[in-house]
Parts: sequence; structure tokens; C-alpha cells
Amino acid sequence: MKANAIFAVPAVLAFLLFSSCATTETAKLQENSYAVVIGIEKYRDIPKVDYALNDALVMYESLTRQMGYPKENVLLLTNEKATKTDIQKAIERWLKNQTDAGSRVFIYYAGHGAPNPNGEAFIVPYDGDPSYIETTGYSLKSLRQSLSELQTDNIIVAMDSCFSGVGGRSVLAKGARPLLITEENPLSKQSKAVVFSATQSNQISTSYPEVGHGLFTYFFLKGLQEGDADNDGNVDVKEVFEYLNSKVQKQAKRQNVEQVPALYPSSELIGAKAHVRLISNLQMVPKIVIEGEPLKKEPKLPAPGF
Repeated sequence: MKANAIFAVPAVLAFLLFSSCATTETAKLQENSYAVVIGIEKYRDIPKVDYALNDALVMYESLTRQMGYPKENVLLLTNEKATKTDIQKAIERWLKNQTDAGSRVFIYYAGHGAPNPNGEAFIVPYDGDPSYIETTGYSLKSLRQSLSELQTDNIIVAMDSCFSGVGGRSVLAKGARPLLITEENPLSKQSKAVVFSATQSNQISTSYPEVGHGLFTYFFLKGLQEGDADNDGNVDVKEVFEYLNSKVQKQAKRQNVEQVPALYPSSELIGAKAHVRLISNLQMVPKIVIEGEPLKKEPKLPAPGF
């Protein structure tokens, strides 16, 4: 009877037991990997950025379950936890203290961008004020300088923001008009990092409400799971960019928006960095749910240890 009882377990229960185990699977951890993930949906004094929190939460899940980043090595800064001081500490102090020449680094940002009157680009922290952006914002020049001071040159930056002030994930000082940004993206003027940018300089970064994400972030995450164009079992920088580039442009046109992602260095200059792996052994990596209602609960995180 006991033997028969074993086989009498309902199929649904067996499926649930199996699924529960499957959801705990993660890619092989690469201990010398560090990431800073920033997502600011609700700001203290300016309009919110739709789905930026969900963008950051799912990016965190992808890093820790698919890309091999240990949870204790990933800082997740969201909403009121992403002040200018928090961002500076994470990028300028924490990353520098943790990493060495053999480290792998990933930086992600979803939120508002803003230009100063000279057209220089700034990340807008939770407590940022577009009217005083040079004082309250975090400039891309500062980010570039911080990256140049790291010992490693294995650095990926992904930014779902825009900086022209013409709308989308971009804001301007009250009474100011959108700017024609003629300065080249500061992050393109460095040789260490590969930078995925949601837009060209004078475009907007828009959202994809049907899936609860920024348009760029959604297809970046999809590219990690579906972008293995040469079927070698790995997903690299070039494959992810080629996957998201066409899909972002196509979906943006359906929304009557022009949004063309950018990759720095350009495809002509990127060289061997085009083949830096973002996902290894894809067939062994768990799938994560990307689409759907925004996630409501943030993961419990270890102390940041700034």
C-alpha cells in the first residue's frame, strides 16, 4: 500500500514540487562580479518614471539568477534609496573598493535624465532638481571618470534614460525648453566600458505599458534569453545589441515614437569587446518572467557595506 501511495501523488502536486525547485536555480556564480542597479520610479519632487522600479527589480533578478552575479555583490538602489549620495557612494567608493583587475562590473540605470544649460547630461537621483541639476544631479562625466579609475576593463553599462529634456525619461528645469544636445555622449569617450544606451542623444526613452517595462529594458532582458544568434550556447554584447536594436525601433514606431538604441564604442570600434559574454551556457540558465504586472515586492538584500 505504501509503495502504491507514492505513485498516487496527484500530477498537479508533483508539478508544483518540481516548479518550486526549478525557481531556485541560478547560473553558475562568478564570485568576482559586482553590479550596481539603480531604478527610480517615484521622485521626491518631480514626476515619476513609469515602470522604472520594475525594470530594476527584474534586472536584479537577471543578474543574480542568469548572469552569475552573487547577490551579496549586487547593490540595488531604488526610489528613496537612490539619492545623489547613495549613487556616489555606490559607484565612486563601493565599486572601487570591491573590484580588482580581474573583476566583472555591471551598472544599470532606469530613471530620469536631464541636461544642464550647456547640454551636458546628468542622471537625476531621487532627490534631484532639474532647476539645479549641476548641484543635485550625477553627471555622466563623473560616471565616466569613476569607470576610468577602476582596475578592470570588463565593464558593462546599460542606461534606460534620456537626456535631451524633450519628454519620456527626461526632465527639464521649469520654464526651460528642450535642448539640441550637440555634445557626444561622455560615456562614448572612454575605452574601458561597453555602454548600452536606450536612445540617441536627441530622442526619448519610452515605456512599453503592455509588458510593464521601459521599452529598452524589456528587449535587453529578452535579448539575454533569446539573443543567441549563432547558437553557440552563449549570449554576448553584440548579440544582445543586435537583438534589441531592431525590436526597440520597430515597437517604438508602433507607438509613434522614434527610439534608436546606441552602443559605445560603436560597432566599428568595439573590437573584441563585442564578444564579451553576458550569459554563458544558456541552456543551463533558468528562464525568468519578464512580462506582466510590475513586481510589488523588493528582494531582501544584504547590508551594502559601503
